[in-house]
Amino acid sequence: MSIDVEITQKGLFRKKLDYTTVIGKLGYGVYENNRLTEGKLGEDFIVYDKSRIGRGISIVCGREEKEKVTLRMLSPTCEEEIDAFYGIIGRIASVWKSCDIIQDGEAADKNNLAAICADMKNANRSFLKTMLEKNGDFRDNTVSLFSAMWQLDLGDEDKAEILAADDIVKAYGDWLHRLQEMDVYYAVPKFYSTNEGILGMYFITEDTESVIPLVPAVPFGFSDESGKPLEVSSWVVSFYSITRDETVGRMSYEKFVEKVRDKGRRYDASRIIIGGISDGEIDGLLAEN
Repeated sequence: MSIDVEITQKGLFRKKLDYTTVIGKLGYGVYENNRLTEGKLGEDFIVYDKSRIGRGISIVCGREEKEKVTLRMLSPTCEEEIDAFYGIIGRIASVWKSCDIIQDGEAADKNNLAAICADMKNANRSFLKTMLEKNGDFRDNTVSLFSAMWQLDLGDEDKAEILAADDIVKAYGDWLHRLQEMDVYYAVPKFYSTNEGILGMYFITEDTESVIPLVPAVPFGFSDESGKPLEVSSWVVSFYSITRDETVGRMSYEKFVEKVRDKGRRYDASRIIIGGISDGEIDGLLAEN
């Protein structure tokens, strides 16, 4: 579910709207290869509350916009992100004093944003409760959530923890923030065409704590030249040694996970965190390959 807002400036003499008004004190970045590149801007970017990282708010506007800004907020999210969403709308409306605000196809009053925000918080709570309790919505008891920094997968263990809390929205927000504030490398694959088909490759760097999927997968949105979902013939992990400043080898992804799984700790329903692997440990893994 998403909340979509379009703000259009009216009048003959239109004021420019720069990024600082839109962003305020929020963090920002651009999605690249299924991870957020923080501190980067473009005409389509993400903003988020650095003290309460949620699903991320998508913004489409030019650097000195005079015509229209489009915003999208995913739900369910944390309440702080809902506040941030309507805070952005309010800041834009304070610059574009004459503007139309359309939320999900209906006109919204800029003087009534506090009430609209409160209504959205109630809807968000209701949607979260339904999502957590309705197992039929889960694929293999897991739901994938596009979030500010990267994709998170929420499973039975996470659902049970959130539903047991006194305030499920707060507990859900805690879960979103905790996983995204970590100083870890979130591994995503790159793809290469070979004579044997498409090769999917993950990368592990010496002494770098990493979040890795237990089962490799093609991220949402990747397709082949014909537009069909990308099919990968084999998956590998490539190792980079900081000590030697070079790539030192690769092994099958399945075998890699088999070797490190017991030493890792749970991240979300589909991933684990592995500690930094030393240069010598990389050689040890490759020797067993």
